[in-house]
Amino acid sequence: MIVDEGDLGPVDVGQTLDNDADPQVYIASPPPPAVTVQFRWGIETFRRTEDQQGGRFVYKAKGSVDGRGGLRLAYGEKNGGCWELGNSAGNCQYRLRSDAQSPGDFIGYQAWERAAGGGECWITVMKSAATDNGGWVDPALLAFDKQF
Repeated sequence: MIVDEGDLGPVDVGQTLDNDADPQVYIASPPPPAVTVQFRWGIETFRRTEDQQGGRFVYKAKGSVDGRGGLRLAYGEKNGGCWELGNSAGNCQYRLRSDAQSPGDFIGYQAWERAAGGGECWITVMKSAATDNGGWVDPALLAFDKQF
């Protein structure tokens, strides 16, 4: 699989890059275009944006009905470096301690720390497809697609 890293040119997955800006960058797996996160109460699909935080892409879910924005998945350098699930203002609700380059590196069912109050919440992260018309909801989950 090939990853296009801007002016770095095509890169083989698993290859170590050597360039002036960042002497050693290891691409473990390409950043997926979208990921679906399954919480205990439901699911949300996060689409990769062009925004970056901590040298990694920021993923955002569709805005909420109240217009205050949706959820975001982004890398935070606080707490020793971790991926954070939180609101659009950047307030963390859950964190996964990891130096993964993208959510593609932690696909699966894992315990995430609760940012407030302690404890953990088991969350599943799945690769998903981003589509031209949004990519926010997985088509197989749309109730109106079913023949009842």
